[in-house]
Amino acid sequence: MKNKTSVRAAPARPGEEANENNNELPEVIRVLDSIGDGIVVTDSRGYIIFANSAAKDYISAEPQLAPSLLLRNVFNVQPPARPLPTPRVFSHNKQTRQYRNIIIKTSKRVITAEASLAPLFDDSKKIRGSVFHFRDVSSRIAEERVALEREKMEALGILAQGISSEITNWLGAISNHASAILDSLIPKTRAHDEAQHILSIANQAGIIAKRLQSIARASNLRNVMQISAVSVNEIVDDAINLVEASLRHHNISISVRHSYNKLHASADPALLLDCLVNLLLNAADALDDSGGSITVDVSLTTASSKRYVLIRVRDNGRGIPR
Repeated sequence: MKNKTSVRAAPARPGEEANENNNELPEVIRVLDSIGDGIVVTDSRGYIIFANSAAKDYISAEPQLAPSLLLRNVFNVQPPARPLPTPRVFSHNKQTRQYRNIIIKTSKRVITAEASLAPLFDDSKKIRGSVFHFRDVSSRIAEERVALEREKMEALGILAQGISSEITNWLGAISNHASAILDSLIPKTRAHDEAQHILSIANQAGIIAKRLQSIARASNLRNVMQISAVSVNEIVDDAINLVEASLRHHNISISVRHSYNKLHASADPALLLDCLVNLLLNAADALDDSGGSITVDVSLTTASSKRYVLIRVRDNGRGIPR
């Protein structure tokens, strides 16, 4: 949008014969109607006298049928921005008002818009009204927000991947040394039990590191999902192995029932694994401090003449109270 805009209007008097300018008016209207942005013209009091086709999409009544439509009421600018002024404001300052990313509420919808309000002059330099020009940028703003969230997720994935790699390297060293110490100690001694405890903690930390890797893969939105034929039974077993040691300390047992020995499905193995781990952790959160049990059922089902793998994760918690 230009910083300065002025529109001249030829004065019209009742009974005046059509002149060359009047004959060109229908052509001007056709040009304004072809513009994708909204154009609204008001009289000197701020009442709408013309709206092009793009602007009419936001107005519930035709300006010709409702001459009492005040521009600032039809296009209600929401706080913190101020309402649209009447043309009288241009008697003190003839500069075009520019609006960026303002929220406008109309009778039909609420939009985010870039807009300008310019004075309308006649040949004698007298202000005859104003021209309101607006562009709906709601879709663009939404796309920018999605892109920003995507960048945040990707940054989180990179951070998670880096942390996971560091933790995995250190845990590998700790586990190796703890295993070596454990092999050189006499069983059922305090030192042996402490070494066993260190190894157990390292294994639990390894589960967290794998969770971080899963988060990193799920957050890497630049990569297209790698759909392939995966062994559902193996993915389910991997998910259980990731959380079983941790849940065992909370007296939570996990059992799995496979209706078929070999089931394959089209899926992204990393995303499927992450989904199952989340389901198992959610089921564990539903149990109280005394523990409980989680059951995973894997079976086949048919819907719309197509066969699907059905995975059910159930717990014996109290559930959500009604």
